Amino acid sequence: MWAPPVILNAARDSLELAAGELAELQAVHGLDSLNETSLHPVVEQGLINSGHGVLREIPYPSGSEFVPKNSARQRCDLVLTEKPGLEIFDPVKEQRLIEMAQGTLFHEVAHNVSPERVGVDPNDCYWIEVKAIAQFAYVDGVPGANRSYARELVTGPIKDIAKLASEPSIWHAGMLVILFAADDATIEHDLTQLVHECLNHDLPVSSPLIESFGITDRAGNTRCGLGLIPIRL
Repeated sequence: MWAPPVILNAARDSLELAAGELAELQAVHGLDSLNETSLHPVVEQGLINSGHGVLREIPYPSGSEFVPKNSARQRCDLVLTEKPGLEIFDPVKEQRLIEMAQGTLFHEVAHNVSPERVGVDPNDCYWIEVKAIAQFAYVDGVPGANRSYARELVTGPIKDIAKLASEPSIWHAGMLVILFAADDATIEHDLTQLVHECLNHDLPVSSPLIESFGITDRAGNTRCGLGLIPIRL
């Protein structure tokens, strides 16, 4: 149903197009100066162009012993549906309906109450967390070697992969790492090492799918690499 190479290529094409537009404008700063959330709509557009439905900042679907407020729920960066215009069914809404029935005349039948099911099952979607990391980064507008590079490369992705892997209602997922670096050798090595670290943490990941393209050297990064790490659920 889901083809990770197609997803990766769509994200790469969109980012490459954006980088080319910045180069044509002779912009002072490039993609590697943007924060992570600023890259999300660029990736989203590429996925839309490839024919997917794309939803952003979707709450993780599992319920719990208590019904969390929307502000307390963890959210996933991008969720793909098979085609545009589809919503995702949210099981937590069912929990809320049951909670509302508790303590009323409908208490005894509360657990038999369910809302009208709107949207596709979460397990039919493809859930993507996105992390952007730069070997050379901007600090207060000044480019230089990223002293937190090694930590950022491991900590953020591992945390997000663990969230995806622990979610029983998610059956298809991947970690998309956008890595700005000096060369392709660094991208290949560091993304492969990231997967080894995930395996050391007993996370169910597969070998990364990697693509890259050239960017204008403004800070020390000459390549933008994308690594899509499939999660075996």
